[in-house]
Amino acid sequence: MQKNINQSFKQELTQLAEQIVPDIIYKCKLKGIQEVKDWESHLEHDFSKDIPVNHDSYYIDFGSRYTAKFMHIMQAMYPDYNIIDSGHYYYPKTGYMGWHTNSNKPCKRVYIVYSDGQSFFRYKQDNDIITDYDNIGITVREFDIPELPEQLWHCVGSYANRFSFGFRLE
Repeated sequence: MQKNINQSFKQELTQLAEQIVPDIIYKCKLKGIQEVKDWESHLEHDFSKDIPVNHDSYYIDFGSRYTAKFMHIMQAMYPDYNIIDSGHYYYPKTGYMGWHTNSNKPCKRVYIVYSDGQSFFRYKQDNDIITDYDNIGITVREFDIPELPEQLWHCVGSYANRFSFGFRLE
């Protein structure tokens, strides 16, 4: 799931994230940041029923304005795709997004993640649950959301500040 990117893209992504993260934190603090007790229990699931979008989540949507700042880098990395910003989430400590499939919008997805501590993307592969931990700093994660009946079950959790800038590639 993690994508290897060349050093110049990584430096540019890191520099941009470090410029905008303080503003995102400031605006999110104005909205109010909470801690969720037993948040990890929200990441348990039986996978028997499709959930395209899970509303059992705690994150703050910081808006597309910040995600759009990465668009020129995404266009350089993926010149053959139409790129649509699709997610702009701040997961504070104990933030999470419950298990879901995004089956309502199959496509290739890319998330640029900036984290200052332990956070993760977790997914189901066959009968295994795989936890893919984010790097401190920048992680770029690419994955395909398949057409039904195939599904990519996945969720997100954070023990730290995690900023997720998402894109759909069509």
